[in-house]
Amino acid sequence: VRRSPRLVALNQRIEDGGATKESDDTARNKRSKVVKKKKVSNPDAKKRATQRDSSDRKGEGLRPTVEEKWWKKGFGIIAGVDEAGRGPLAGPVVAAACVVPPGVWFEGVGDSKQISLQARERLFAEITGHPLVTYHIAQVSEQEIDKINIREATKVAMRNAVVGLKEYPDHVMVDGNFVPELPPEIKSSEFIIKGDTKVFSIACASILAKVFRDRIMKGYEKAYPGYGLGQNKGKSLFVESWRF
Repeated sequence: VRRSPRLVALNQRIEDGGATKESDDTARNKRSKVVKKKKVSNPDAKKRATQRDSSDRKGEGLRPTVEEKWWKKGFGIIAGVDEAGRGPLAGPVVAAACVVPPGVWFEGVGDSKQISLQARERLFAEITGHPLVTYHIAQVSEQEIDKINIREATKVAMRNAVVGLKEYPDHVMVDGNFVPELPPEIKSSEFIIKGDTKVFSIACASILAKVFRDRIMKGYEKAYPGYGLGQNKGKSLFVESWRF
């Protein structure tokens, strides 16, 4: 488990004989503020909710339109990069790099957080099982995250994912607001905010990273039951509710 300031404070309260009633109430209020949702009466809300998992429906999902622009410019190998695990306070951070060549498309690809579990598992199998797709998945452990912080750990995981590809890409597209340091042989790269909702290869990488990490967390849940580690869905785990 990563040692966040909240976790350190919790351990200190336990060592001092437990949290006071006031601090417990405060923690509960904080949690209630996070999980409490407003009831939406806007008629467009239902439409958005229906579209949220639209990638499960036949014929929908992202197309490699962004990649096609780079192919036309003469860039042959285009890699998409994304991570999973920056938000949670437990478990590793995982990054994936994925290269999908021209002519290959997977139905239903989109932001992994907006796709159902069944669709993610299906797409993970299709992407990793395709003979023309190149990908690499890398992870940075909780211990390393504690040493260098989550942002730097994410950069390391992303770089390792790209370096782990069979062949260096001509252009790299990274989801987020930064590009990790890449080998000098890679001449072109860019970051794309919310890239997993816009770029086909980034969305593929997003699915690979999330499914891979979710499987790790399910293993943690079996090894350490009772902490809800297997229920991790990308939100920060509330360490205040843990009992050691």
